[in-house]
Amino acid sequence: MDQGKIGKFITQCRKRVNLTQKQLAEKLDIAEKTVVQWEAGKSVPQAAKIPLLCEVLNISINELFLGETVTTENENKDLERHLLEMVRQQELAEQRVRMLKLFASIAVTVVLTAVVFLCFFVQMADWLKCMFLFLGVVFTIFGCYVALGTEQRAGYYECKVCGHVYSPSYLLVNSPHWGKARHMRCPRCHKRTWQEKVE
Repeated sequence: MDQGKIGKFITQCRKRVNLTQKQLAEKLDIAEKTVVQWEAGKSVPQAAKIPLLCEVLNISINELFLGETVTTENENKDLERHLLEMVRQQELAEQRVRMLKLFASIAVTVVLTAVVFLCFFVQMADWLKCMFLFLGVVFTIFGCYVALGTEQRAGYYECKVCGHVYSPSYLLVNSPHWGKARHMRCPRCHKRTWQEKVE
């Protein structure tokens, strides 16, 4: 599956039906930045949104996956091939995100442990301790930023009240969490609930 090709095709089809990115996002009940990411080839539409997207753009699901208008008689074979490729790509992307999150967590833990050890158990000047503490805090903030970013990109969340599925912002993703659920305020109904991640 060629995400760049799919993104360009979405752009062409959107323009053909005279919609802006904002208007398309409103019709799909998603954030405008999500449409921007699709069209830039940085992500593909979520499975739950694909049927409505195809309906709005007046294309078939097969055409969406191929990134082109289908006129051949081998349509079903192409669809099967692209569906399998999409599943493989999704699995690889999720694996990369999980590894990045794990690496960021381990790195932050190691650095904080080293800073605490140096500052409290090793004799050194006060200014040097302050410098190590400062560097430890900066690295921790950066590590948390990376971890939150990977969490934001890894799947969507579903509101228990209204059923709205969305990708949370950095501010929302920095919420209390337990397993795959986070206690967040839904951007649509504004109710704060424990929301499950939809992979």
